Amino acid sequence: VHLYVLVHGFNSCQGHLRYVAKRIKAALGGPAVVYLAGSNQPRVNNPLFHPTHDGIDVGGERLAQEISDLVRRPEHARLKYIS
Repeated sequence: VHLYVLVHGFNSCQGHLRYVAKRIKAALGGPAVVYLAGSNQPRVNNPLFHPTHDGIDVGGERLAQEISDLVRRPEHARLKYIS
């Protein structure tokens, strides 16, 4: 099973990638997991407090932790490759 992690950019959100995720799932079919990362998702509806303003290093650490937690879930025990 392959894992595809989609990550939004600066001042963006998961919702902006839903269509892309849907198209990737449709194209890949079968044993693929398409995951929309949410660790850098804004918690407050105010662009001045967007998590992406923390910098790429801090955002990268949040994303790495989120993916680490994701692959440890029992339902993803069969993942063989992370891309």
